[in-house]
Amino acid sequence: DTSNVTSTGHMFRACNSLTELDISNWNVSKVTSFTAMFQGNGNNTMDMKIKGLDLSKWQPSSVVHMNHMFYGCAQLTEMDVSGWVMPNLYTTSHMFADCTNLQTIDVSGWQTTSSWYSMDGMFNDCRKVQTLDVSSWNTSGVSEFSQLFEACWALQEIEGMENWNTSSG
Repeated sequence: DTSNVTSTGHMFRACNSLTELDISNWNVSKVTSFTAMFQGNGNNTMDMKIKGLDLSKWQPSSVVHMNHMFYGCAQLTEMDVSGWVMPNLYTTSHMFADCTNLQTIDVSGWQTTSSWYSMDGMFNDCRKVQTLDVSSWNTSGVSEFSQLFEACWALQEIEGMENWNTSSG
């Protein structure tokens, strides 16, 4: 029963032998921090071997911090985190950084507010992602955009980015 959990920060960090995990039905509605939940060991972030995560049913409505959440999950090839409603979101810095084999990241339908402050390095080194739909994102409070798409070599289309409010950056 995860219904009263408020932080999953560093929960599976450096679990380098973990290849599968079924947490698809977790109730994460009270979680405020997912910081470094699946991050590598810090010395070599490319060592996370987890190959699949189904988080499509999650409803992280209280989340504030998602920085480094999947940092270095180099074996992931797809991620569906679409439709998340996050009115308190503050930081997603390096959330998907160094997910070098990630081909699909569905972040469409995210509902955010002006409380979102930092997305620096969020997709840094997501070498195989070709398209992103960010058309629903409220970026009016974001001040940190540095390295957001650095080393996203295959990225061809970012749908909705032309409508971003970057006046705080």
